Amino acid sequence: MTLEHIAIIIISIILLQTLPFKFLGLPESVALFTKLWQEPRGRIWTGILELFGVIGIRIPQTQKYAAGWIAFLMIGALYFHATVLGWNGLALSAGIVLFCSLFIVIKK
Repeated sequence: MTLEHIAIIIISIILLQTLPFKFLGLPESVALFTKLWQEPRGRIWTGILELFGVIGIRIPQTQKYAAGWIAFLMIGALYFHATVLGWNGLALSAGIVLFCSLFIVIKK
């Protein structure tokens, strides 16, 4: 197993475990997106975009583009954690996903 495969697995695990919070409207996710004035549209669209990214990163022909897309989303997540939401475990997860997705973009 290569480092690229490990990075893809890490990205997939982190992003897929957040999708139920976004799609089911669990209180933690609703509170977070309410602080951003993006509830419910922002929560649902973020979930959709992350799901497409996870699907794309699993397809060899689209891995580089999907990794770039995921990196873009994570830069946005880190921006909002730095300015509105505060630093917490979710910001750490976004940083890990950003690092792994940039690694894939560079390696491809």
